[in-house]
Amino acid sequence: PTRILPSTASVKENSPLGTLVAELSADDEDVNSVHSFTIDSTSTFRIDNRSQLVLNGSIDYEMRSMFSIHVQVTDEANLTLTQTITITVIDVDEAPVISGLSTTNVAKVGRVFDIKFSASDPEGFEPMDCVATNGIRGVSFPSWLSLGRPAVNFALLGTPTRANEGTVKVNITCNDNSDHYVSSIITIFVESSLQIDKNSTFIEIASPAATVSVT
Repeated sequence: PTRILPSTASVKENSPLGTLVAELSADDEDVNSVHSFTIDSTSTFRIDNRSQLVLNGSIDYEMRSMFSIHVQVTDEANLTLTQTITITVIDVDEAPVISGLSTTNVAKVGRVFDIKFSASDPEGFEPMDCVATNGIRGVSFPSWLSLGRPAVNFALLGTPTRANEGTVKVNITCNDNSDHYVSSIITIFVESSLQIDKNSTFIEIASPAATVSVT
């Protein structure tokens, strides 16, 4: 064999395992030669069906944008040729990522509830935008909650009252000003901030109706 084709190839990042990268062939003075191909030790690519270069591992453009692999071709006379093939990873616009959100949260009545989270774009270029809505379709967003961006991170904050006790589901959606977005639903349990000692004694007062705790 005198040359391996192609000398370059490309594949999109995040492509599934088994994706065909290139169909290999070889130039040979003996036009009837049958060739088989092997590659050097790599976990990212492999050879299938003697001549198909396929993806064998995950690839991320932001981590590595190019690979150089050594391909060897062998003919039926056991003659070989080794050649370097360059594989370019094609960047794909990816959905943003939300970090720092807990799926379950507790808010105390009369106390400031404040959770911070970040949203980032894997490409690192687009400005991020996030909105918060009720996690239950058709239900209004709680009036005591608001979503802001006081600094680098976003913040979901507010102070619930006793009227707000219960369970709230919040859907946070972030986008990178393109067609890509990510959503995360969190649950907030709004509870009374009153801590009652289990050894407390209760005395009922007739009028007005009330209960006081005496320790």
